[in-house]
Amino acid sequence: MKYFLAILTLGLLIGCGQQEEPTVNNGGQDPRPIVIMKDGSLMFDSNPMSEAELVTMIKELVEKDYNSESSSQHATVILEAEPETSADKIDRIKKLIRANGGFSDPEKGL
Repeated sequence: MKYFLAILTLGLLIGCGQQEEPTVNNGGQDPRPIVIMKDGSLMFDSNPMSEAELVTMIKELVEKDYNSESSSQHATVILEAEPETSADKIDRIKKLIRANGGFSDPEKGL
């Protein structure tokens, strides 16, 4: 009986000493970039995306950011561009994102 209680106590101590793994929160930002092609068209997740779809996406992200309980970066979009994309095409997409309440992430893209 002594050994049984000793093993039970040891099991409880070991079990209580373990901690839950902390969850990692990236701030809600989607790591997938929106790629601006050299002709000005958009690609998202290897699929073509229209500007209307981008606007809808931004509005949904802004709403998600607004309803978030903690500060987050849902409305921040990562942009990438093909090397030959002109600066005015990139600026047009950035202005479209900002006009709908979103942000582009300069540290992870454009």
